[in-house]
Amino acid sequence: TALERFDASGKTFGVLIDADRTYRGMVSRDALAKGAAVQGGERLDSVSAIEAEAPLSGLLTQVAESPWPVPVTDRQNRYVGAISKSALLETLGRARGLTSARQRPFA
Repeated sequence: TALERFDASGKTFGVLIDADRTYRGMVSRDALAKGAAVQGGERLDSVSAIEAEAPLSGLLTQVAESPWPVPVTDRQNRYVGAISKSALLETLGRARGLTSARQRPFA
């Protein structure tokens, strides 16, 4: 079941896609545990996907404001991945040449 897959993965959310990988939304593990049906159940509607070609400025705001990783889609709304706050910060840190928390970017 979907709930068993959540438990095996350790994730707290799932991305809903159809057979063509079209992004349909997200659902929380807790919603499924409460018996919500995926089709009409408790989707995480506040999580909008961002297009892979979107400008970085839009991505920063959306990821910062979202409690969940933000789904990334292509121009046809097909799911290509997700970006979390931690992944974004790690990437920005590498771009600035930071390799550890001990290095201070604003010395």
